[in-house]
Amino acid sequence: MEAKERRPGRHVEYVIDGNNLLHAARAYLAGPPGRGQLCATVGRWAAGRGIGATIIFDGPEPRAGVLEQMRQAGVAVRFSPGRPADELIEDIIDAAALPRQLTIVSSDGAVRAAGRRRGCPCIQAEAFAKLLVEDRGPEVAPPALPEKPTANREETDGWLEAFGLDPGSGPAVSPDGPE
Repeated sequence: MEAKERRPGRHVEYVIDGNNLLHAARAYLAGPPGRGQLCATVGRWAAGRGIGATIIFDGPEPRAGVLEQMRQAGVAVRFSPGRPADELIEDIIDAAALPRQLTIVSSDGAVRAAGRRRGCPCIQAEAFAKLLVEDRGPEVAPPALPEKPTANREETDGWLEAFGLDPGSGPAVSPDGPE
């Protein structure tokens, strides 16, 4: 795969304080967002602009299944075990060969100051969360989950028997669910 050309002055990478944005996004996204939903939202936003994003969360990497749910095309997800994510973000800023092409998303004053020292544009997490929602339009709510299936009396009795319980001891079941 060919790398995209990085022109001077073009912001091609967003470095995001994940916990900061997660907290800020609660005011803008439908339902309390989790890391997976946040990564998906940022992924769609970044893909629509042809840019990359690195989201850094505090703490150790989660187990493989959770991490897989967080993976999105164009979004790198990193963790900072044993130290604050802010320090890792500052390391990324300091190591950047072209820092003016990084946009820092954080509400932490020290992180933004580190970015400004190297010429990085900085955005408060709250403003970025609002931007994500405004740019996405009406798709903000997560997709509706399928309705929870209900069991009929025969199925309920079968499960009760399977667990060694008296089939008559289960809750009454109507077509609308337990009564």
